[in-house]
Amino acid sequence: MKIKGLPSLKVSSIPEGDIKLVRILKTASLLTVQFVVKRVEQITSSSIRAVGIDLGIKSLAVLSDSNEVADRECNHSTINELHGDLHLQTRAGK
Repeated sequence: MKIKGLPSLKVSSIPEGDIKLVRILKTASLLTVQFVVKRVEQITSSSIRAVGIDLGIKSLAVLSDSNEVADRECNHSTINELHGDLHLQTRAGK
């Protein structure tokens, strides 16, 4: 891809559909090309599967197809550690 004022860009793939917008993001070490594409997909009724959800006390949720979602233990130290990592990445611009 050649754009005036920028070096040649190598694009690995261009998505299918009508391209509505091409966005070029430039950071100190990276050029990124984003494509905004309008795609029309046909959804058939056989591909849609409705499931009812019952939120419970013994388990987090029970689905109408008899699947049970187990309740997860909340590990506050891991949550705080991940929150700190996210904060650092946000401040670094990643």
